Amino acid sequence: MCLVAAVVIQALYFFSSDPSLYVAGLKRVNADHDPDYLAFMAGQLQHRFLSYFAVAYLLKEPVASILLAALGLVVLVRSKTITVLRKLFLLLPPAVLFAGYTLAADDAGIRYMVPCLPFAFLAGEWGWRRSSGTGRWAGAGWPRRSAHGWW
Repeated sequence: MCLVAAVVIQALYFFSSDPSLYVAGLKRVNADHDPDYLAFMAGQLQHRFLSYFAVAYLLKEPVASILLAALGLVVLVRSKTITVLRKLFLLLPPAVLFAGYTLAADDAGIRYMVPCLPFAFLAGEWGWRRSSGTGRWAGAGWPRRSAHGWW
């Protein structure tokens, strides 16, 4: 897999004779960022807001997606049929990415959060299915009906 990735990267750089060209390009990605840049959130200007990406997610995502993701997260954590390893597989990667972006990324929109979104959508789908299924969640079909009404 790494060999295939290396070949693709070399192909994108037109098989240059200098293999460090990719590393040099990687170093230039954030070279032009202004260290004195102030981000704007909630009427304030600061260098960094720790809650920036959480607020950006809550403002940019549709309400139905947020509610379904929250429902799915609750159902997933409380589930007795899913093993702890599978729960960690679904919850740990987006948590690590979110923490990394919160601590290291520039406060410049939601684009850094895009790799976390599929996990939220998976949780929302899980909540959607469980809310309309049988058993303890059978009477909780309201999220599905509400989301259907919003869309």
